[in-house]
Amino acid sequence: MKKTKDNKAITLIALVITIIVLLILAGVSIATLKGENGILTRTNDAKENTVVAEEKEAIQLAYTGAIIEKKVTEDVTASDLNTEFNTNGTNAIAIDNTNGKITVTFSDTNRTYTVDSNGNITGPSTGEVTPPTTGKTDGSFDAEKGVNTPKLGDNMELIIYDEETQEWVKDETNSSYRYVDTSIAGNENKSEWANAKVTINGVESYFVWIPRYEYKIDDTNQTIDVKFIPTTQTEPDEGYIIHPAFTTDIENGGWKEQLSGLWIGKYEESRSDAEGTNAGTSTTIKIQPNVISWRNTIIGEIYDYAKSYATELQSHMLKNSEWGAVAYLTHSKYGRNGTEVSVNQCSSYITGAGRGTGENQIYNSTYDSSTITEEQRYNGNIGKLSSTTGNVYGIYDLSGGAYEFVASYYNGSTSSNLTSNGSQLVNDTNREYVIAYDVYDVDTSYKQGDATKETEGWNGDYADFVESNIPFFKRGGYYDSTFEAGVFAFDDSAGNGNGFRICIAV
Repeated sequence: MKKTKDNKAITLIALVITIIVLLILAGVSIATLKGENGILTRTNDAKENTVVAEEKEAIQLAYTGAIIEKKVTEDVTASDLNTEFNTNGTNAIAIDNTNGKITVTFSDTNRTYTVDSNGNITGPSTGEVTPPTTGKTDGSFDAEKGVNTPKLGDNMELIIYDEETQEWVKDETNSSYRYVDTSIAGNENKSEWANAKVTINGVESYFVWIPRYEYKIDDTNQTIDVKFIPTTQTEPDEGYIIHPAFTTDIENGGWKEQLSGLWIGKYEESRSDAEGTNAGTSTTIKIQPNVISWRNTIIGEIYDYAKSYATELQSHMLKNSEWGAVAYLTHSKYGRNGTEVSVNQCSSYITGAGRGTGENQIYNSTYDSSTITEEQRYNGNIGKLSSTTGNVYGIYDLSGGAYEFVASYYNGSTSSNLTSNGSQLVNDTNREYVIAYDVYDVDTSYKQGDATKETEGWNGDYADFVESNIPFFKRGGYYDSTFEAGVFAFDDSAGNGNGFRICIAV
Protein backbone atom coordinates (compact mmCIF):
# COMPACT_ATOMS: atom_id res chain seq x y z
CA MET A 1 0.00 0.00 0.00
CA LYS A 2 1.34 3.45 -0.81
CA LYS A 3 2.35 5.54 2.24
CA THR A 4 0.70 8.92 2.70
CA LYS A 5 1.99 12.16 4.22
CA ASP A 6 -0.17 11.52 7.31
CA ASN A 7 1.49 8.14 7.87
CA LYS A 8 4.91 9.75 7.67
CA ALA A 9 3.89 12.44 10.16
CA ILE A 10 2.55 9.89 12.64
CA THR A 11 5.75 7.87 12.36
CA LEU A 12 7.88 10.99 12.99
CA ILE A 13 5.79 11.99 16.04
CA ALA A 14 6.12 8.47 17.47
CA LEU A 15 9.87 8.61 17.01
CA VAL A 16 10.12 11.96 18.80
CA ILE A 17 7.94 10.71 21.65
CA THR A 18 10.09 7.56 21.93
CA ILE A 19 13.26 9.66 22.11
CA ILE A 20 11.80 11.90 24.80
CA VAL A 21 10.74 8.87 26.84
CA LEU A 22 14.23 7.38 26.52
CA LEU A 23 15.83 10.66 27.61
CA ILE A 24 13.56 10.81 30.65
CA LEU A 25 14.42 7.22 31.53
CA ALA A 26 18.15 7.95 31.02
CA GLY A 27 17.88 10.97 33.29
CA VAL A 28 16.20 8.88 35.95
CA SER A 29 18.90 6.21 35.59
CA ILE A 30 21.73 8.76 35.84
CA ALA A 31 20.11 10.30 38.87
CA THR A 32 19.77 6.85 40.40
CA LEU A 33 23.46 6.25 39.79
CA LYS A 34 25.03 9.67 40.38
CA GLY A 35 22.48 11.70 42.33
CA GLU A 36 22.91 12.86 45.90
CA ASN A 37 21.66 9.49 47.10
CA GLY A 38 22.65 7.60 43.97
CA ILE A 39 24.27 4.19 43.89
CA LEU A 40 27.69 5.51 42.80
CA THR A 41 27.58 8.31 45.35
CA ARG A 42 26.69 5.94 48.16
CA THR A 43 29.44 3.57 47.00
CA ASN A 44 32.04 6.37 46.97
CA ASP A 45 30.88 7.56 50.38
CA ALA A 46 31.20 4.06 51.79
CA LYS A 47 34.68 3.74 50.29
CA GLU A 48 35.71 7.12 51.71
CA ASN A 49 34.31 6.24 55.13
CA THR A 50 36.34 3.03 55.08
CA VAL A 51 39.54 4.93 54.27
CA VAL A 52 38.80 7.47 57.01
CA ALA A 53 38.28 4.66 59.50
CA GLU A 54 41.57 3.08 58.43
CA GLU A 55 43.41 6.39 58.83
CA LYS A 56 41.97 6.94 62.30
CA GLU A 57 42.92 3.38 63.21
CA ALA A 58 46.49 4.03 62.00
CA ILE A 59 46.71 7.13 64.21
CA GLN A 60 45.33 5.25 67.21
CA LEU A 61 47.79 2.40 66.63
CA ALA A 62 50.69 4.87 66.47
CA TYR A 63 49.52 6.70 69.59
CA THR A 64 49.18 3.45 71.53
CA GLY A 65 52.61 2.30 70.34
CA ALA A 66 54.16 5.59 71.47
CA ILE A 67 52.57 5.26 74.92
CA ILE A 68 53.94 1.74 75.27
CA GLU A 69 57.38 2.93 74.17
CA LYS A 70 57.35 5.81 76.67
CA LYS A 71 55.86 3.59 79.38
CA VAL A 72 53.25 6.35 80.00
CA THR A 73 55.82 8.61 81.69
CA GLU A 74 55.66 11.48 79.19
CA ASP A 75 53.21 13.11 76.78
CA VAL A 76 53.18 11.72 73.26
CA THR A 77 54.74 14.13 70.75
CA ALA A 78 54.54 14.50 66.98
CA SER A 79 58.06 13.05 66.79
CA ASP A 80 56.85 9.94 68.65
CA LEU A 81 53.98 9.49 66.20
CA ASN A 82 56.30 9.96 63.22
CA THR A 83 58.58 7.26 64.60
CA GLU A 84 55.62 4.90 64.89
CA PHE A 85 54.32 5.86 61.43
CA ASN A 86 57.75 5.07 59.97
CA THR A 87 57.87 1.75 61.81
CA ASN A 88 54.36 0.79 60.68
CA GLY A 89 54.85 1.96 57.10
CA THR A 90 52.09 4.58 57.44
CA ASN A 91 52.29 7.43 54.91
CA ALA A 92 51.43 10.24 57.36
CA ILE A 93 53.11 13.28 58.91
CA ALA A 94 52.54 14.53 62.46
CA ILE A 95 53.17 18.16 63.49
CA ASP A 96 53.01 19.69 66.97
CA ASN A 97 50.53 22.58 67.24
CA THR A 98 50.79 25.58 69.56
CA ASN A 99 47.56 24.56 71.32
CA GLY A 100 49.14 21.39 72.67
CA LYS A 101 47.50 19.19 70.08
CA ILE A 102 49.05 17.19 67.25
CA THR A 103 48.02 17.54 63.62
CA VAL A 104 48.32 14.44 61.44
CA THR A 105 48.14 14.70 57.65
CA PHE A 106 47.96 11.69 55.30
CA SER A 107 49.86 12.63 52.16
CA ASP A 108 47.93 10.20 49.91
CA THR A 109 44.53 11.77 50.65
CA ASN A 110 45.54 15.15 52.14
CA ARG A 111 43.14 14.49 55.02
CA THR A 112 44.02 16.12 58.32
CA TYR A 113 43.18 14.92 61.83
CA THR A 114 43.79 16.42 65.25
CA VAL A 115 44.96 14.39 68.25
CA ASP A 116 44.68 15.80 71.76
CA SER A 117 46.78 14.95 74.83
CA ASN A 118 44.41 12.09 75.71
CA GLY A 119 44.64 10.47 72.31
CA ASN A 120 41.20 11.63 71.14
CA ILE A 121 41.04 12.01 67.36
CA THR A 122 38.90 14.60 65.56
CA GLY A 123 38.49 15.16 61.84
CA PRO A 124 39.08 14.69 59.07
CA SER A 125 39.38 17.96 57.23
CA THR A 126 41.30 18.68 54.05
CA GLY A 127 43.69 21.33 52.92
CA GLU A 128 44.24 22.91 56.34
CA VAL A 129 47.86 21.89 56.86
CA THR A 130 50.65 21.99 54.30
CA PRO A 131 53.05 19.07 54.73
CA PRO A 132 56.68 20.04 55.39
CA THR A 133 58.81 20.76 52.36
CA THR A 134 60.54 17.62 51.10
CA GLY A 135 63.78 17.26 49.24
CA LYS A 136 65.98 19.24 51.64
CA THR A 137 69.68 18.39 51.81
CA ASP A 138 70.72 20.40 54.86
CA GLY A 139 70.71 17.73 57.58
CA SER A 140 67.37 18.91 59.02
CA PHE A 141 64.96 16.32 60.43
CA ASP A 142 62.43 15.04 57.88
CA ALA A 143 59.32 14.18 59.89
CA GLU A 144 57.79 12.18 57.03
CA LYS A 145 60.82 9.95 56.58
CA GLY A 146 61.73 9.97 60.27
CA VAL A 147 65.45 10.71 59.72
CA ASN A 148 67.76 13.68 59.24
CA THR A 149 67.97 14.66 55.59
CA PRO A 150 71.33 13.87 53.98
CA LYS A 151 73.54 16.95 54.26
CA LEU A 152 75.33 17.80 51.03
CA GLY A 153 78.52 19.79 50.63
CA ASP A 154 80.37 21.09 47.60
CA ASN A 155 80.79 18.69 44.68
CA MET A 156 78.13 16.34 46.10
CA GLU A 157 74.79 15.21 44.66
CA LEU A 158 72.22 12.64 45.74
CA ILE A 159 71.90 9.68 43.38
CA ILE A 160 69.47 6.84 42.75
CA TYR A 161 70.00 3.49 41.02
CA ASP A 162 68.28 3.07 37.65
CA GLU A 163 67.35 -0.62 37.47
CA GLU A 164 66.75 -0.45 33.71
CA THR A 165 70.14 1.00 32.74
CA GLN A 166 71.90 -0.39 35.85
CA GLU A 167 73.52 2.99 36.38
CA TRP A 168 73.50 5.58 39.16
CA VAL A 169 71.72 8.79 38.13
CA LYS A 170 70.96 12.07 39.88
CA ASP A 171 68.03 11.93 42.31
CA GLU A 172 66.03 14.86 40.94
CA THR A 173 63.70 14.90 43.96
CA ASN A 174 66.45 14.66 46.61
CA SER A 175 64.10 12.36 48.50
CA SER A 176 64.20 8.84 47.03
CA TYR A 177 65.96 7.27 50.03
CA ARG A 178 64.06 5.09 52.56
CA TYR A 179 65.17 3.96 56.02
CA VAL A 180 62.40 1.41 56.58
CA ASP A 181 61.73 -1.18 59.28
CA THR A 182 62.98 -4.42 57.73
CA SER A 183 61.61 -6.50 60.62
CA ILE A 184 58.14 -6.11 59.08
CA ALA A 185 57.19 -9.00 56.78
CA GLY A 186 57.68 -7.96 53.16
CA ASN A 187 60.23 -5.25 54.02
CA GLU A 188 63.27 -7.52 53.97
CA ASN A 189 66.22 -5.88 52.17
CA LYS A 190 64.04 -2.87 51.24
CA SER A 191 65.77 -0.20 53.29
CA GLU A 192 67.41 2.15 50.77
CA TRP A 193 69.98 4.37 52.47
CA ALA A 194 70.77 7.73 50.86
CA ASN A 195 73.67 7.62 48.39
CA ALA A 196 75.74 10.50 47.04
CA LYS A 197 78.31 10.98 44.33
CA VAL A 198 81.31 13.14 45.17
CA THR A 199 83.44 14.49 42.33
CA ILE A 200 86.96 15.62 43.29
CA ASN A 201 89.36 16.68 40.50
CA GLY A 202 87.20 14.86 37.97
CA VAL A 203 87.24 11.56 39.90
CA GLU A 204 83.84 10.22 40.98
CA SER A 205 83.43 8.48 44.33
CA TYR A 206 80.39 7.09 46.16
CA PHE A 207 79.26 7.62 49.74
CA VAL A 208 76.33 6.47 51.91
CA TRP A 209 74.50 8.55 54.55
CA ILE A 210 74.31 7.30 58.15
CA PRO A 211 71.74 9.52 59.92
CA ARG A 212 72.15 10.54 63.57
CA TYR A 213 70.62 8.00 65.97
CA GLU A 214 70.47 6.67 69.51
CA TYR A 215 70.79 2.95 70.25
CA LYS A 216 70.09 0.31 72.85
CA ILE A 217 71.90 -3.05 72.96
CA ASP A 218 70.41 -6.35 74.13
CA ASP A 219 73.54 -8.47 74.56
CA THR A 220 71.58 -11.58 75.58
CA ASN A 221 69.63 -11.68 72.33
CA GLN A 222 72.37 -9.94 70.33
CA THR A 223 70.02 -7.25 69.02
CA ILE A 224 70.40 -3.49 68.60
CA ASP A 225 67.47 -1.09 68.71
CA VAL A 226 68.01 2.17 66.82
CA LYS A 227 65.97 5.40 66.93
CA PHE A 228 66.77 8.26 64.56
CA ILE A 229 66.93 11.67 66.25
CA PRO A 230 67.49 15.32 65.22
CA THR A 231 70.57 17.32 66.20
CA THR A 232 68.41 19.30 68.64
CA GLN A 233 68.15 16.18 70.80
CA THR A 234 71.38 16.03 72.78
CA GLU A 235 70.07 13.89 75.63
CA PRO A 236 69.11 10.24 74.98
CA ASP A 237 65.74 8.70 75.69
CA GLU A 238 65.62 6.46 78.75
CA GLY A 239 67.65 3.32 78.24
CA TYR A 240 69.32 4.59 75.04
CA ILE A 241 72.73 6.02 74.13
CA ILE A 242 73.17 8.73 71.51
CA HIS A 243 75.88 7.25 69.34
CA PRO A 244 79.12 9.10 70.22
CA ALA A 245 80.13 9.44 66.55
CA PHE A 246 77.42 12.11 66.15
CA THR A 247 78.19 14.02 69.36
CA THR A 248 80.86 16.42 70.66
CA ASP A 249 82.38 13.76 72.94
CA ILE A 250 85.71 13.77 71.09
CA GLU A 251 87.46 11.44 73.54
CA ASN A 252 84.92 8.73 72.70
CA GLY A 253 85.00 9.27 68.96
CA GLY A 254 82.83 12.36 68.55
CA TRP A 255 83.22 15.46 66.40
CA LYS A 256 83.71 19.18 67.06
CA GLU A 257 79.97 19.80 66.67
CA GLN A 258 76.71 17.87 66.92
CA LEU A 259 76.31 15.98 63.63
CA SER A 260 73.09 15.24 61.77
CA GLY A 261 74.82 12.29 60.13
CA LEU A 262 77.98 11.00 58.47
CA TRP A 263 78.91 10.08 54.90
CA ILE A 264 80.75 6.75 54.73
CA GLY A 265 82.74 5.49 51.74
CA LYS A 266 80.53 2.97 49.94
CA TYR A 267 83.43 0.62 49.11
CA GLU A 268 86.98 0.03 50.27
CA GLU A 269 89.09 2.85 48.88
CA SER A 270 91.06 2.43 45.65
CA ARG A 271 93.67 4.46 43.82
CA SER A 272 92.27 6.84 41.20
CA ASP A 273 94.08 5.05 38.35
CA ALA A 274 92.91 1.58 39.42
CA GLU A 275 90.97 -0.11 36.62
CA GLY A 276 89.76 -3.70 36.74
CA THR A 277 92.70 -5.86 37.82
CA ASN A 278 95.17 -2.94 37.67
CA ALA A 279 95.64 -1.65 41.23
CA GLY A 280 97.28 1.59 40.02
CA THR A 281 100.00 3.72 41.62
CA SER A 282 98.29 7.08 42.16
CA THR A 283 98.03 8.56 45.66
CA THR A 284 94.66 10.11 44.78
CA ILE A 285 91.62 8.29 46.18
CA LYS A 286 88.52 7.01 44.42
CA ILE A 287 85.65 4.93 45.81
CA GLN A 288 84.02 2.73 43.17
CA PRO A 289 82.95 -0.89 42.66
CA ASN A 290 84.67 -3.52 40.51
CA VAL A 291 88.25 -2.26 41.08
CA ILE A 292 91.11 -3.46 43.28
CA SER A 293 91.21 -1.84 46.71
CA TRP A 294 94.18 0.20 47.96
CA ARG A 295 96.47 -1.69 50.37
CA ASN A 296 100.13 -1.99 51.38
CA THR A 297 100.56 1.59 52.62
CA ILE A 298 101.42 2.39 56.24
CA ILE A 299 98.58 3.75 58.35
CA GLY A 300 100.14 7.19 58.90
CA GLU A 301 100.35 7.90 55.17
CA ILE A 302 96.78 6.67 54.67
CA TYR A 303 95.70 9.02 57.46
CA ASP A 304 97.16 12.00 55.58
CA TYR A 305 95.75 10.93 52.19
CA ALA A 306 92.27 10.61 53.68
CA LYS A 307 92.35 14.08 55.30
CA SER A 308 93.56 15.73 52.11
CA TYR A 309 90.99 13.94 49.91
CA ALA A 310 88.39 16.72 50.36
CA THR A 311 89.39 19.16 53.09
CA GLU A 312 86.32 21.35 52.45
CA LEU A 313 84.15 18.32 53.30
CA GLN A 314 86.22 17.47 56.40
CA SER A 315 87.17 14.09 54.96
CA HIS A 316 89.15 11.77 57.19
CA MET A 317 90.07 8.16 57.80
CA LEU A 318 87.24 6.21 59.42
CA LYS A 319 87.54 5.91 63.21
CA ASN A 320 86.43 3.03 65.44
CA SER A 321 83.39 5.04 66.53
CA GLU A 322 82.30 5.65 62.94
CA TRP A 323 82.84 2.01 62.04
CA GLY A 324 80.64 1.18 65.02
CA ALA A 325 77.95 3.61 63.86
CA VAL A 326 77.75 1.76 60.54
CA ALA A 327 77.91 -1.69 62.13
CA TYR A 328 75.08 -0.97 64.61
CA LEU A 329 72.79 0.48 61.94
CA THR A 330 73.58 -2.51 59.72
CA HIS A 331 72.58 -4.97 62.45
CA SER A 332 69.42 -3.01 63.35
CA LYS A 333 65.95 -3.24 61.82
CA TYR A 334 66.91 -0.41 59.43
CA GLY A 335 69.66 -2.58 57.92
CA ARG A 336 69.90 -6.37 57.78
CA ASN A 337 67.88 -6.88 60.99
CA GLY A 338 70.35 -9.38 62.46
CA THR A 339 71.16 -11.19 59.21
CA GLU A 340 74.91 -11.41 58.73
CA VAL A 341 76.45 -9.54 55.81
CA SER A 342 78.05 -12.02 53.41
CA VAL A 343 81.84 -12.01 53.02
CA ASN A 344 83.66 -10.50 50.03
CA GLN A 345 85.87 -13.52 49.31
CA CYS A 346 87.50 -12.24 46.15
CA SER A 347 91.23 -12.90 46.56
CA SER A 348 91.98 -10.14 44.04
CA TYR A 349 90.39 -7.58 46.41
CA ILE A 350 87.75 -6.50 43.88
CA THR A 351 85.48 -3.98 45.60
CA GLY A 352 81.76 -4.65 46.02
CA ALA A 353 81.92 -8.40 45.45
CA GLY A 354 79.74 -10.89 47.35
CA ARG A 355 79.81 -14.53 48.28
CA GLY A 356 76.53 -16.38 48.54
CA THR A 357 72.76 -16.35 48.86
CA GLY A 358 72.02 -18.52 51.88
CA GLU A 359 73.07 -18.86 55.52
CA ASN A 360 75.72 -21.43 54.60
CA GLN A 361 76.84 -19.38 51.61
CA ILE A 362 77.72 -16.19 53.51
CA TYR A 363 81.23 -17.65 53.49
CA ASN A 364 82.13 -20.61 51.31
CA SER A 365 85.29 -20.45 49.21
CA THR A 366 87.52 -17.84 47.65
CA TYR A 367 87.61 -16.79 44.02
CA ASP A 368 89.68 -14.32 42.02
CA SER A 369 89.18 -11.66 39.37
CA SER A 370 89.26 -14.22 36.56
CA THR A 371 86.44 -16.31 37.99
CA ILE A 372 84.20 -13.68 39.59
CA THR A 373 80.73 -13.81 38.04
CA GLU A 374 78.38 -10.92 37.23
CA GLU A 375 76.04 -12.28 39.89
CA GLN A 376 78.80 -11.82 42.47
CA ARG A 377 79.43 -8.16 41.63
CA TYR A 378 77.85 -5.40 43.71
CA ASN A 379 74.62 -5.19 41.67
CA GLY A 380 74.19 -8.93 41.11
CA ASN A 381 71.78 -11.02 43.17
CA ILE A 382 74.68 -12.53 45.12
CA GLY A 383 76.79 -9.37 45.40
CA LYS A 384 73.92 -7.35 46.90
CA LEU A 385 73.97 -9.57 49.97
CA SER A 386 77.42 -8.28 50.88
CA SER A 387 75.95 -4.81 51.44
CA THR A 388 74.57 -3.39 54.68
CA THR A 389 71.05 -3.23 53.23
CA GLY A 390 70.96 -6.40 51.13
CA ASN A 391 70.52 -4.22 48.03
CA VAL A 392 72.60 -1.76 46.00
CA TYR A 393 71.92 1.14 48.39
CA GLY A 394 74.10 -0.15 51.22
CA ILE A 395 77.79 -0.08 52.12
CA TYR A 396 80.06 -2.88 50.84
CA ASP A 397 83.29 -4.65 51.82
CA LEU A 398 82.74 -4.29 55.58
CA SER A 399 83.06 -8.07 55.78
CA GLY A 400 86.01 -9.63 53.98
CA GLY A 401 87.94 -8.10 51.12
CA ALA A 402 90.90 -6.45 52.84
CA TYR A 403 91.16 -5.84 56.57
CA GLU A 404 90.64 -2.10 56.99
CA PHE A 405 92.67 0.27 59.13
CA VAL A 406 90.73 2.71 61.32
CA ALA A 407 92.17 5.85 62.88
CA SER A 408 92.35 4.34 66.36
CA TYR A 409 95.31 3.05 68.39
CA TYR A 410 96.71 2.12 71.81
CA ASN A 411 98.24 5.25 73.28
CA GLY A 412 100.44 3.45 75.82
CA SER A 413 102.38 1.47 73.24
CA THR A 414 106.15 1.42 73.67
CA SER A 415 106.71 -0.21 70.28
CA SER A 416 108.51 1.65 67.53
CA ASN A 417 105.59 0.65 65.27
CA LEU A 418 103.47 3.36 66.89
CA THR A 419 105.63 6.24 65.69
CA SER A 420 107.32 4.72 62.64
CA ASN A 421 104.01 3.69 61.05
CA GLY A 422 101.53 6.04 62.66
CA SER A 423 103.16 9.24 63.91
CA GLN A 424 100.56 11.26 61.97
CA LEU A 425 97.80 9.86 64.19
CA VAL A 426 99.73 10.31 67.42
CA ASN A 427 100.86 13.89 66.71
CA ASP A 428 97.66 15.33 65.20
CA THR A 429 96.42 18.05 67.56
CA ASN A 430 92.95 17.90 66.00
CA ARG A 431 91.77 14.95 68.11
CA GLU A 432 88.36 14.69 66.45
CA TYR A 433 90.14 12.81 63.64
CA VAL A 434 91.47 9.97 65.79
CA ILE A 435 90.73 7.86 68.89
CA ALA A 436 93.40 6.91 71.43
CA TYR A 437 92.86 4.01 73.84
CA ASP A 438 94.74 4.28 77.13
CA VAL A 439 94.55 0.60 78.14
CA TYR A 440 94.97 -2.47 75.95
CA ASP A 441 92.05 -4.32 77.53
CA VAL A 442 88.70 -4.62 75.78
CA ASP A 443 86.84 -4.95 79.09
CA THR A 444 88.02 -1.60 80.46
CA SER A 445 89.25 0.45 77.50
CA TYR A 446 86.45 0.06 74.97
CA LYS A 447 84.42 3.09 73.92
CA GLN A 448 80.64 3.05 73.76
CA GLY A 449 79.55 2.62 70.17
CA ASP A 450 82.90 1.36 68.84
CA ALA A 451 81.64 -2.20 68.15
CA THR A 452 84.27 -3.92 70.29
CA LYS A 453 83.21 -4.94 73.80
CA GLU A 454 79.50 -4.16 73.31
CA THR A 455 79.26 -6.64 70.43
CA GLU A 456 82.30 -8.83 71.11
CA GLY A 457 82.02 -12.18 69.35
CA TRP A 458 78.60 -11.52 67.78
CA ASN A 459 78.05 -13.67 64.67
CA GLY A 460 81.29 -15.47 65.63
CA ASP A 461 83.31 -12.47 64.38
CA TYR A 462 86.98 -12.28 65.31
CA ALA A 463 87.76 -10.15 68.38
CA ASP A 464 91.35 -9.28 69.36
CA PHE A 465 92.11 -5.95 71.04
CA VAL A 466 95.22 -3.82 70.44
CA GLU A 467 98.36 -4.29 72.53
CA SER A 468 101.73 -2.63 72.96
CA ASN A 469 103.63 -4.25 70.09
CA ILE A 470 100.71 -4.13 67.65
CA PRO A 471 98.92 -0.91 68.59
CA PHE A 472 96.60 -0.14 65.64
CA PHE A 473 93.05 -1.36 65.01
CA LYS A 474 91.89 -3.04 61.83
CA ARG A 475 88.29 -4.06 61.09
CA GLY A 476 86.13 -6.44 59.06
CA GLY A 477 88.29 -9.48 58.31
CA TYR A 478 90.13 -10.83 55.26
CA TYR A 479 88.73 -12.28 52.03
CA ASP A 480 89.80 -15.79 53.12
CA SER A 481 88.08 -15.53 56.50
CA THR A 482 84.99 -17.63 57.06
CA PHE A 483 82.69 -16.99 60.02
CA GLU A 484 85.37 -14.84 61.70
CA ALA A 485 84.89 -12.01 59.18
CA GLY A 486 82.07 -9.53 59.69
CA VAL A 487 80.99 -6.02 60.62
CA PHE A 488 81.83 -6.73 64.29
CA ALA A 489 85.29 -8.20 63.62
CA PHE A 490 88.32 -6.34 65.00
CA ASP A 491 92.01 -7.16 65.32
CA ASP A 492 95.35 -5.52 66.07
CA SER A 493 98.00 -4.48 63.56
CA ALA A 494 101.54 -3.14 63.41
CA GLY A 495 100.30 -0.47 61.00
CA ASN A 496 101.03 -1.70 57.48
CA GLY A 497 99.49 -3.80 54.72
CA ASN A 498 95.73 -3.17 55.04
CA GLY A 499 92.94 -1.28 53.32
CA PHE A 500 90.97 1.69 54.62
CA ARG A 501 87.79 3.74 54.28
CA ILE A 502 86.95 7.46 54.24
CA CYS A 503 84.36 9.32 56.27
CA ILE A 504 82.95 12.79 55.50
CA ALA A 505 81.57 15.07 58.23
CA VAL A 506 79.97 17.85 56.18
